[in-house]
This record gives sequence, structure tokens and C-alpha cells, in this order.
Amino acid sequence: MTQKIQQLQEAIREVCTELNELTFGCQGKDSDGLWTKTYQGWQLKNGFSAFPPDEIIGHPIQLQHILRAMNEKGSDEYVIDTYGIVRYQAYNDDYRVAHYKLELPIDQQSPEVIDFLHSIICKA
Repeated sequence: MTQKIQQLQEAIREVCTELNELTFGCQGKDSDGLWTKTYQGWQLKNGFSAFPPDEIIGHPIQLQHILRAMNEKGSDEYVIDTYGIVRYQAYNDDYRVAHYKLELPIDQQSPEVIDFLHSIICKA
């Protein structure tokens, strides 16, 4: 499952290139932990640094990025409603495909959601 999540994240970052920009909110990590880019430099819980961490992760992937990747790389036949239910547009409201938990990041979604998004966004 981790490989699918990684492939999904890479495909989304390919479409949404702004996620990789070294701007406010960008994240990075090194042996000290997870750093966040601020206007003052890089912040780690109780400290700041002018130097970037060893590995740049980029901005966190949000639902807007997933929807854009679904539209550009996959299909516009699916919608995600205000409750996080992924539905097939051609059918009525009873046709549910997956349930995206709006409060969770992409790497914490259910295997059902990851498999579904992977099949749309990462298809060859």
C-alpha cells in the first residue's frame, strides 16, 4: 500500500507543480525532524534555521490537488461531495465508489480510497 501512496503522491505533484515550490509552508526533514518553511527561515518545533533541511518534501497535498489531478490525469466522471463521498456522476446519489475522509491527509486514507484514486490518477 505504501508504494501506491508514493506513486499517487508523485503523480499529484507532477500535475500540481506548485507543491514543490520552496515557499511558505513547504516541508522538509532531516535527522532533527520535520521542518516547515516560514518567513523567518525553517522552523522546527522550538527553533529556527536559515539553512534548508537535508530533504525537501514540498507542500502537503490537499483535496484541491487531488481533484485537479483526477481531472487532468484521470477522469471527470467522478465527484467528491461535501461529505467526502466519491460518486460516479452518471448515476444517482446511491452509487458510492469510496469515502474520502476530509479531515485526514492522503497518506492516512483507507485502502479503498487509495486504490480508487490510484486507479484513476496513476493509470497508464
